[in-house]
Amino acid sequence: MRKEANYFFLIDGLDELNGSKRDLIDLLGHLTGMENVKICVSSRPWVVFEDAYKQKPSLTVQDLTRNDIKHYVMTNFQTHPGFLELFDVNPDHCERIMNQVTTKASGVFLWVVLVIKSLLDGLTNGDSLERLQRRIDEVPDTLEGLFSKMLDGMEHGYYTTASELFQIFRAAKRRPTVICMSFAHEEDISLAIQGKIQPLQPKELRYRTLNMKRRLNTSCRGLLEVTDVSGHGFRETDVSATENLLSLKTFSPNNSNLAEFKVEYLHRTVKDWLYRPDIWAQISSATPGSFNPSACLARAHLLQLKSLDLKNLSQPEYGFWDLLIWCTEYSIEVGKTGPGLADEMLEELNRVGIALSTSTDSNNKCYVQRFWGDEGDASFHWASTVSGGAKDHGFLDFAIRCQLHPYLERKFLSTKLDPGEVSKLFNTATMSYIFAPGLGDAPSCNHVAPNPSIIELLREKSRASDPSDIPQGPFWSLLATHESLPSGLIRDPLDQTNGSPTHSFHSSSRLHRASTAALHFLQSVKKPKPQQNHPGQENEHPDIQTSPGMPGLRPPRPIRRIAEDRSSYVTADDKAVYNFKMHPDDIDG
Repeated sequence: MRKEANYFFLIDGLDELNGSKRDLIDLLGHLTGMENVKICVSSRPWVVFEDAYKQKPSLTVQDLTRNDIKHYVMTNFQTHPGFLELFDVNPDHCERIMNQVTTKASGVFLWVVLVIKSLLDGLTNGDSLERLQRRIDEVPDTLEGLFSKMLDGMEHGYYTTASELFQIFRAAKRRPTVICMSFAHEEDISLAIQGKIQPLQPKELRYRTLNMKRRLNTSCRGLLEVTDVSGHGFRETDVSATENLLSLKTFSPNNSNLAEFKVEYLHRTVKDWLYRPDIWAQISSATPGSFNPSACLARAHLLQLKSLDLKNLSQPEYGFWDLLIWCTEYSIEVGKTGPGLADEMLEELNRVGIALSTSTDSNNKCYVQRFWGDEGDASFHWASTVSGGAKDHGFLDFAIRCQLHPYLERKFLSTKLDPGEVSKLFNTATMSYIFAPGLGDAPSCNHVAPNPSIIELLREKSRASDPSDIPQGPFWSLLATHESLPSGLIRDPLDQTNGSPTHSFHSSSRLHRASTAALHFLQSVKKPKPQQNHPGQENEHPDIQTSPGMPGLRPPRPIRRIAEDRSSYVTADDKAVYNFKMHPDDIDG
């Protein structure tokens, strides 16, 4: 540490360390021995820490929060009609109950919130003072014990529902919305495939969202809760305020209504407890082995796509492409357990995408026409609108970009492709990643480099045809003969000096990065071992495998034009030359 700087560390949860507590204490003692370091730590009152720091300034949180907790307890009890009725009859006993809850909380607000909720439910059901007393006596002192008791006392049917909801939530790769959870927990599993493509009616949207909120409260005992975009919990008093928003004619992602509220764990400690191997095994055992939470989430996103209003197709979150990508993401997970359902989901996804992207608006323009502008045509497939897409791209190009290898393998076996289509797919399998790598945030669809296994599939597909049908050109000749691409410089097609490939692009040029990346990838596809630099020789292309800086969902026009208008390369005299049909404005650097 720099001696001229002062350091102050706040360290929470010393008791949560899995390693040696004594080693931790020794490390902290070493740090505090430095003049420019101060540390504030917190922990449960474990003996090892009390002995180590009993001579240090300290405070006990529950001593400072006791009055706040007591205020919370009294406010909730004294505003409940059932408790007020009991208080009129036996005020002393009611006072003891409030004090007992305050003391037993030991400063843990979450414990108080859960216990008070349970006691108020009992008062609503007409519990006597004696029964309330038994409830308090039976409540475990720790949060973990309280969580277990909350679920253990549930009826079998509710416990199974809780298990399904917990598994769906854990399988979600981003925080699901209330409507997403509703669709994911849809009992009619055929609805995703057989359901109509139409926006949700206001009454159904309202029913689904409010019903899912009640289901979470009842089955999950509040351990999963509904929060707004800022993370605040949804209260019963919010229902009337959101009903007006939920009465809109169609579901709009711009409206901050309950349907868009997120589902989240009540507290971090709930997640920690659920993820304990013994607890998770117990909870997941309540559902049959055939239950697949990823399939539930795939169906949910497909149903959301089917219910999407045409005017919301371009929304960045829960819009057309967002739902397409995430449905594909979960279909990939489903495919790991068996191909049938995954293929069915993907085929239906393609059908829904075509229906939505070709439906016209009030200006008689469809989604693909609006995307491509004057160049657009209603016959273009929706896959043409993805980052790096071309006008002739179709669903197989999209599947290649998502690297759906098992699906492509089965599709190629059942589909006859002409040489031009195979050549185009190969172009997608290589060059698309260079100009626009990645398809959003879904991890299984967000690839930044070509997949050699898919390229091998395409090569095998060409071999299965008549040999004369094998696409001609350097790409295919290299793959078919297992040759490696010869090394050489990349010639600037705008450079007219002697026609010789001696002028390299500036290192910041997009075209330079793209073409050299293609070179090195094709070299590595069949190359037995990587090329090594000689001692003292720097890597000629240090940015070959870097792609995070590439464009996002829709690349800038210059790069898109390069991707659409590129032509094949030629090789001669052990030199590799890329010729692009370009406008000079497309080159930077």
